[in-house]
Amino acid sequence: MTIERIHLHSFRNYEEAVFCPSDAVNLIYGNNGSGKTNILEAIHYCALGRSHRTGYDREVIRKNERVGVCSLSVRSNHGMNQIKITLTPFGIKKKNVEINGKCISRMSDLMGKLRCVMFSPEDILIIKEGPSLRRRYLDMFISQINTAYFIELQKYNRLINQRNALLKQIRKNEKEQTILLEIMEEQIVQSQAVLIPIRMRYIEKIRENVRFLYQKISQKSNEILDIQYCGPLIQYERISDDLRKKYESSREHDIINGVTSVGIHRDDIEINLNNHLIRTYGSQGQIRTAALCMKMSQISIMESEVGEKPVLLLDDVLSELDYLRRKFLLESISGVQTFITCTDLEDYDKKVAFHPVLVKNQDGIAEIENSIELDNKTVEDPLFL
Repeated sequence: MTIERIHLHSFRNYEEAVFCPSDAVNLIYGNNGSGKTNILEAIHYCALGRSHRTGYDREVIRKNERVGVCSLSVRSNHGMNQIKITLTPFGIKKKNVEINGKCISRMSDLMGKLRCVMFSPEDILIIKEGPSLRRRYLDMFISQINTAYFIELQKYNRLINQRNALLKQIRKNEKEQTILLEIMEEQIVQSQAVLIPIRMRYIEKIRENVRFLYQKISQKSNEILDIQYCGPLIQYERISDDLRKKYESSREHDIINGVTSVGIHRDDIEINLNNHLIRTYGSQGQIRTAALCMKMSQISIMESEVGEKPVLLLDDVLSELDYLRRKFLLESISGVQTFITCTDLEDYDKKVAFHPVLVKNQDGIAEIENSIELDNKTVEDPLFL
């Protein structure tokens, strides 16, 4: 996949900007706070319909503005797509997504139009923090490859919210019949019977990749990085039957607490180094290497699944990596359109060719310099109106 043009309007600290990136490595540099990461955030929005930094769309709109727009054109094996995200958090419809000039009603229609992998210093939290970040990592990864998974996951989340609301109703009214709860639980069971095998299949793919990548980076054959899917089920061959029993046995507890205690929204990915939890026993270097492997594994899996490489977004990670890890990362981006942000060009290995992109901040307004001009492309293109 290759992004050919990016347009930002009242997005973060950009008033109006058009950026035509190189199809290889784009090194976006400038002072802290100039607006480098905002470019990557816009790409992430166009790929997944959401920010990687905040859950509130209003935070990305330029101060004193009520509408923000990020849009781009991306070429893939299936042709050219134009993606436009209009954010109006103070309006009736808070987010409008257009593909090739047509509004879409389902976010699932956006999935796969632009696939990206983002790596930032905060990604070590995937290893160190709680299971929600690991579930998010897995769900966002699979959703870009498997649209059916994304649709089913949305359905599952709605059902869990509905069950939680019903649990609270039953708790308030002891006479409330639980037949509706049983019907809802059956729907939740059937949804997980679809989702769990997909999760486990991709966990196995990630597992194979990270074991190889970790030893290649660390150059220590005696260190084995391993990941496992952890949920309440012992035998996944009987998913539906086992889940039904779990919901029946936890029903009274869930009514008292008003929340659903069983399901994939509670599952975890266990990451071990030599059979020990890496977040507990691993060094900072080992944890950074594991996080890097988790992210880089996505590129090879996406390529094998869909036949083309995703766009790679590296947000201020070069300065966080030692020479060996930085060398491995830069050697691995051959053939991948890459966007790298940094403050110091000295962090970058000049042996790998790159296109420099300078971002300046003048009186609170970000400006992009050193952009590549493409033939037959003007600001008046339909995508940018």
